Amino acid sequence: MDGARGASGRATPYPLAPEPDAEVVISAAVAGLIVFPAMHWGHITPGFSISAGWGVVVAGAALGASSFVTQLITGAVVAAAILRAEGQPVDVRRALAVAWGRRRQLLAWAAVSTVVGAVTRFLDRFGVGGMVAALTVNLGWGVATVFAVPTLIVEGTMPVATIRRSAGLLKRHFAVTLVSNVTLAVPWMVALFGCLFLGIAGAFTLALGAGVASLAAGILLLAVGAVGFCFCCTVAAALSSYLEALLYRYANAQPIPGIDPYWLPPRLPA
Repeated sequence: MDGARGASGRATPYPLAPEPDAEVVISAAVAGLIVFPAMHWGHITPGFSISAGWGVVVAGAALGASSFVTQLITGAVVAAAILRAEGQPVDVRRALAVAWGRRRQLLAWAAVSTVVGAVTRFLDRFGVGGMVAALTVNLGWGVATVFAVPTLIVEGTMPVATIRRSAGLLKRHFAVTLVSNVTLAVPWMVALFGCLFLGIAGAFTLALGAGVASLAAGILLLAVGAVGFCFCCTVAAALSSYLEALLYRYANAQPIPGIDPYWLPPRLPA
C-alpha cells in the first residue's frame, strides 16, 4: 500500500483515523433520515414486534444503514492501525479509502449484524426468558466476531467466512485477547461511571437545589457528565477497534510495532 500524505503535502507519520464522535453523529443522522420521513409522512412507528408491520421494515432499514456507517468508520480505524503497523504513513483519506474498498463486504456484514440486532430486540419482548436469550445471543455474537472487522478489511472475506475465521483466531488466542480487552476496558469503565455519577449529581442538584448557584452547579455537572460519557464511549470504541487490529496481527504471527515480543505469550500454530 502506498504512503499517504497530509493536507500540507508532507507524509503523516501517525494513523489519523476518523474522529470517533463522527461515527455516532453520522450513523444517527443516517438512521434519522429514514425514520423521520416514515414517521412524519407515512405515520409508521418503527419497531420489531410481530404486529409492527411496516414498522419492522423501517426499523430494519434504519438499523442497517446506521450499522453500515458504523462498520465503515470502524473499518477505517482498523485500516489506519494496519497501515501504521506496516510502517506506512496514513491520513483520514487513506484510511477511509481502504475501508471503502471493502464496501461490499462491509455492507454484507452490516446486513448480518442488523439481523442479529433485530433478533435480540425481538427476544427482549418475551419477558425475563427473552432477555436472557437476547443477552446470550449478544454475548456469543460479540465473542465470536471480535476479529471480524480486521479479518474483513485485510482478507476481504464475506460474513460466513469472516465469522469462521474470527472464531478460529479467538479460539487459539483467547487468553491474550481477553486480558488485552479487559485491560483496555477497565479504566474507561471507571471513567464512564465517574461521568455517570457527575450527571446524576447534576440532575439531583437541579431538582433539589434552590438559587442561582445551585442552578449553575447543576447545569455544569450535568453537562460535564453527559459530554464526558459520550466522549468516553466513542473514544473507547475507537481504541477497541485499534486494539483488535493489533491483536489480529499478533494472532497471524505478524509484528506489532511498539510492543516487545518478550512480553507476548507464544503464538499457537495456525
